[in-house]
Amino acid sequence: MEVVVRLDLRHFLAVLLMATSSQLLAAAPQWQNLSPQQQALIAPAIKGEAAVFDQLPDQRRQRLAEGASRWLQMSADQRAEASQQLATWQRMNAVERQQVLERRAEFRSLPSFEQGRLLEQHRRFEALPPMEQERLKDFYRRNIEQQNLLPPLVQPLDSLLPAPLPPLLSTPPPTSTPGGLLPY
Repeated sequence: MEVVVRLDLRHFLAVLLMATSSQLLAAAPQWQNLSPQQQALIAPAIKGEAAVFDQLPDQRRQRLAEGASRWLQMSADQRAEASQQLATWQRMNAVERQQVLERRAEFRSLPSFEQGRLLEQHRRFEALPPMEQERLKDFYRRNIEQQNLLPPLVQPLDSLLPAPLPPLLSTPPPTSTPGGLLPY
């Protein structure tokens, strides 16, 4: 026996609306639904006003709530590292931030084995003593600078011409030598 379920457009839209509205409600927490610890973490960002939080876009509220939850689950070392990274991010200008986001997107687009190789290389670098890290940074910085100073691969036609001759002397050559004989 075969059962055929037919949904008309109104029922389909109602089911779709219920499904998406429940996701939106779950994705957009209200201030009173946050734990006191989450509220304490988020309060400085919104100047301590619950009404401001409730008026934020759904995605922003969700990100703030998730960020506060992650922060509460971090160890002291993880919190210190996250604070340092946030301070670094805040010191960057808009161009530097855009470059970081582009590098992150480029990294995420790499195959997983390549990401793993780069992460392992970074882990090894971080394990080096600070003096060795600085030496390597200087080496690669100089290497990059030298690459930027190299002439372009396609040279203009003028560079294919021979070098110009040196300018002529303004004094005439001597007519005789100290011995009285000319060398030619």
